[in-house]
Amino acid sequence: METMTTDLEVFQNFRLVTSDVRFLRYFTDDKFLGFHILEDAMSEFYAGDGEKILYRDKIYFNNLITVIFDKVEKDAEISNKYLEAQFNVKAPIPQGLGCKFCSYYKKQNRTCSYYGEMGITIRKNCADFKQKR
Repeated sequence: METMTTDLEVFQNFRLVTSDVRFLRYFTDDKFLGFHILEDAMSEFYAGDGEKILYRDKIYFNNLITVIFDKVEKDAEISNKYLEAQFNVKAPIPQGLGCKFCSYYKKQNRTCSYYGEMGITIRKNCADFKQKR
């Protein structure tokens, strides 16, 4: 992570490094646990304080996540611990995107709680997949 400041804005760049490029999606797509684990870890390093430095936007591009903050006052200072840092996160990777690994799937009656009310049959690969915790 690196932080850059101007008179009006603060930019924080978080660069994701994985052992394989294919694993990036597990940290950039919100249907996977890795995304939520990474979000929690990143929040520990956010430069915004909610008073003088306010959150504006988050941009994802390949393996780079840029978080943009607005400065309310030009002289707002950022703590040194937010200027540069490195941290590691680990997340379980599902074996597939099918119902067995989805949080909507109810094992007791073998139904999908997301599509069950609409009467749609369960699919092996689902666009609404959400990884079990």
